[in-house]
Amino acid sequence: HMEPLGDHLVAITARGVTPTVWWFHNAIETHGLFIIDTDDPAQPTLISSLDLPDLADMAKKDNLLHVVTYMGDLHVIDISNAYFPTLLHTMSGLGNAWKIIHVGDYAYVADALNGLVTIDMSDPLDPKIVSMTAEGVGVQDIWHYKGFIYAAVGVPGIAIFDLEDPELPMHVTNVSTGPSSVGVSAAKGVAWSANQEGVVAIDISDPYAPFEIATKDTPDWAMNVYGWHHTAYVGDWDFIHTYEIDPTLK
Repeated sequence: HMEPLGDHLVAITARGVTPTVWWFHNAIETHGLFIIDTDDPAQPTLISSLDLPDLADMAKKDNLLHVVTYMGDLHVIDISNAYFPTLLHTMSGLGNAWKIIHVGDYAYVADALNGLVTIDMSDPLDPKIVSMTAEGVGVQDIWHYKGFIYAAVGVPGIAIFDLEDPELPMHVTNVSTGPSSVGVSAAKGVAWSANQEGVVAIDISDPYAPFEIATKDTPDWAMNVYGWHHTAYVGDWDFIHTYEIDPTLK
């Protein structure tokens, strides 16, 4: 997983494998958090690391980095000095966390065991779990768009949650995406799903009545997707493929 930190700095987590050596030169850890300087994109440089096991996704909030783990922890890391990141606090209680996003004073976690987990972040140094939404069990990826959470929940497809009550997301509906949905993104009234075999575009102009617009098989394994305007960038195993959709065509 990657998270931009600003000032040409990027944080990367690795789970049990050494990151590509040509990126990090002297990196010897087999897991953990790595911060690299990309001021020279051709020669990114490792500037610091933390030896922490089983790290998954992360989200930056001011000078803090909140990192979830597949083992069910949430680490609070001070990155005010990127050359010396410091672990300040660890919250347990998650199950199998894959993704974390911040929305206001709350964070939402894609937890494959516990579903969509809501965390009170009003004190970012001391996060607290406030709810778990069972309809999100199996969730691997989440995206926030205009007051709704879109969750990739495997075979059921994309689960949609209304955040009218931010502490207790309300399950609205599921949208089938064919094969197992593992990645999700949303932009310009369209939700995108990566379902391992391809990419699916879903009309979410009315989140309570979503419908599939189109689907497209990808050459390899579509594992992640990022929507921008009417374009989707799909992480397709060894490649990034770009797909566009014209919502005016029916």
